[in-house]
Amino acid sequence: MSSFNKVKNSGKFSKKELKIIETKLTAWHSESNLGINIDPNIQIDCCIPDDPDMYEIMKFILNEKNINKRQFEDFENEYSKICWKFVLHGGVIKIKPSLLGRAVEKDSFIYFLIKHYLFNKAMAKDLIERLETKSHITPDEEEILISARGTWVTWNKNDPDDKPFEFVKLMKADEIRANLGLDMNYSGKSLLVFIYKYNNKYDLLKPTIADAGLFPYFQATPFGEASYGLTKPWFKSKLTKEFDLKPRPEAIHKPEAKLKYLQTVKIMH
Repeated sequence: MSSFNKVKNSGKFSKKELKIIETKLTAWHSESNLGINIDPNIQIDCCIPDDPDMYEIMKFILNEKNINKRQFEDFENEYSKICWKFVLHGGVIKIKPSLLGRAVEKDSFIYFLIKHYLFNKAMAKDLIERLETKSHITPDEEEILISARGTWVTWNKNDPDDKPFEFVKLMKADEIRANLGLDMNYSGKSLLVFIYKYNNKYDLLKPTIADAGLFPYFQATPFGEASYGLTKPWFKSKLTKEFDLKPRPEAIHKPEAKLKYLQTVKIMH
């Protein structure tokens, strides 16, 4: 049973309140480009704890006024804030891959280095180039995290001990984006691929609607399919017709992986 249905059946909301929640979700689904994707995920996610996480999200929807006024931008901003309260709460996955893969937009990683480590743009680009070519990085640079918040990762589904991104045949950035369900707005731009050894010092968690927030390409894990998360690939189109599009395994972990753990860094185009 999904966490949404568990809360529905718990008696914590009256029938009238549940009707209001469902009416608001229907309006969000039908009138907002984000709601089209997020509403179904809210109702099927079985990895987010029902209490307090899903209960608090449903209570927020019940009490939020902006959705009644069709002010979806304001509502979505507040929804994003409440999701941040419950990140990294998904259950621990049982599989323990030896190697993890992370794909991040090059521009986003440059901004991350500037914001969190006081780099300028030239310094950030230089570090990325040295990482790709396995050139010297300083002890301070070795301690830089690869993400500021939850770290989304994938692995080789066929052989968890082998390198991830085994599905990449054409060596194109959009081939990875399309399979992992990354943001289409970055299509055609440079993508960074990180591969690093999983050291078992932190748990790999099932992603939830709270981790995804307002990200439109997330696919919640329904009941009965909760071994680990699965990506939501892009739809078939002229851009993706040559790619082998399939849901790929995904998980999220605390931001503890550092540059010194990276085995491979590649800039994809």
